[in-house]
Amino acid sequence: MAVYAKRLRPELDFQLCEIPAGGTKSQSRDQIREREGRSILSKTDHQEYIVALDERGKRLDSKEFAYLLQDIMQLGQKLVFVIGGTEGLSRECRERADFTLSLSPLTFPHMLVRVILLEQLYRGLSILRNHPYHRGC
Repeated sequence: MAVYAKRLRPELDFQLCEIPAGGTKSQSRDQIREREGRSILSKTDHQEYIVALDERGKRLDSKEFAYLLQDIMQLGQKLVFVIGGTEGLSRECRERADFTLSLSPLTFPHMLVRVILLEQLYRGLSILRNHPYHRGC
């Protein structure tokens, strides 16, 4: 993750904000998801462009992802990617999202999703800048 964070920093100001995960054993999966969703939404602003990462989201190839980034950057809004907890994203988070993205139909651990997302951000910016990192453009 640090490799892509370092590569991105000159072009993209970003930060990682983690919300404590989980609940109690007496809480249902829905209750945990809703609690985490409230925590996530409390950290966001209504003017931010939110991309929710969810298996039900739209699947894009790297070029399509790059063009999505370009469109969002042209809006001038702060871009926020939301990764749900172990139980997934709450309905409220999915409804608040401006765009819902699926990285894969597979389920990944959260630490791996972060790496995949950072790599795709770097790849997307490379595509937009005609950098040779993304071969085949």
